[in-house]
Amino acid sequence: MNQKLRLALIVLVFFGIPALLTLSLIRSDHAQDPRRDLQPGGPIRGRVVGPDGQGLGGIELRLLLDPSAGEAPAESIAARSSSALDGRFELVAPPLDGRYTIVAGGGTWQHAVRSFSFVGATPEQEVVLRVLPGCELEVHFTRADGSAAGAGSYDLEGQPSGGWLSFLGEPGRRYQGRLENGGLHLEGLAPMAVHLFVRLDTGESLELELPLALGRTQRNVQL
Repeated sequence: MNQKLRLALIVLVFFGIPALLTLSLIRSDHAQDPRRDLQPGGPIRGRVVGPDGQGLGGIELRLLLDPSAGEAPAESIAARSSSALDGRFELVAPPLDGRYTIVAGGGTWQHAVRSFSFVGATPEQEVVLRVLPGCELEVHFTRADGSAAGAGSYDLEGQPSGGWLSFLGEPGRRYQGRLENGGLHLEGLAPMAVHLFVRLDTGESLELELPLALGRTQRNVQL
């Protein structure tokens, strides 16, 4: 085979076909984007699956409100549940002008998110959320005498370990919030190396570089 033709075929197989497949999936997702409208409310049924497509039990689920106008209420978690042994779940949604967001995962499972609308859905329609193995981070900050460091704020940034599309630029992740009694606990994270900046209410601050591997990462940090 001609060397140039061989090179062209290799480029097509490893770059062209995956790119076309990704584009078709993106178009398909947009075409099925759940509608914002007056929602009657009712039960939302579905299944949580793992990377192999098998049902996963014990996965936490939350139903968030996504109104058409205005901000989502501070307590926008309308329902909570956990998946059964076969991965199946049910969430009861209240009436709403807008649509809903279903979040599955937590602990050592990355979060999966799906929008849902009763408008245009069939009664037997099942929502499937695929979760991937992830990371849980727990850090305890103490003083020299062993007492908790106290309250403060944190800023954690990282770049997830990429898959076959990592050359396109996986977006970075950033998490900000408060820590109480010297404790920081985050779950449902992707594997990545993170930079953690902590500022205590006393004015003290520190920075850490942490590698997050699959599973649970625990650190005890003395000030």
